[in-house]
Amino acid sequence: VHASLIYKLGESLIADEVTALSELIKNAYDADAKFCSLTIDTNYEEIINEISCRGKIELADNGCGMDLQTIVNGWLTLSNSPKKRMKKEKKTTPKYHRYPLGDKGLGRLSVQKLGRYMQMITKSENSYIEYTVTIPWGDFLKNTTIDQIPVTINERSVEDSKSYTRIVIKDLINS
Repeated sequence: VHASLIYKLGESLIADEVTALSELIKNAYDADAKFCSLTIDTNYEEIINEISCRGKIELADNGCGMDLQTIVNGWLTLSNSPKKRMKKEKKTTPKYHRYPLGDKGLGRLSVQKLGRYMQMITKSENSYIEYTVTIPWGDFLKNTTIDQIPVTINERSVEDSKSYTRIVIKDLINS
């Protein structure tokens, strides 16, 4: 599959930056987060892979976080949404008994509407392993196939047992 297909999906499904941010915030709500913070820094500058990147958005929550299986089979697998099943079976989230807002499994495409580079740092409750997922969203516009996009997942041990997810988007499209 040509990599631009993913980009085109996001472009056609996510109307604008406000919708993109809303989709990501809804993910925090669906993850039973008690808080979600959003920081936008249009003056931020960094060199990533020898490319000057400007602007940063950071979204952090204290929701349920994700383990490796959830990352691979859920977050990285487009259109695979357990939330759709939850809605159909009238199930709620375990902690705050919320009905999920998302259900299409496409909200993660919101990131590409905002920036060209993303890192997601996440950890599930009572786990001592934190995962960092890196996606160079800008690469989906290159003339290549999807299997050539270097999506990486790194893990490291941490001391804290609390759950969280933090999404950092860099090289903003409209900074």
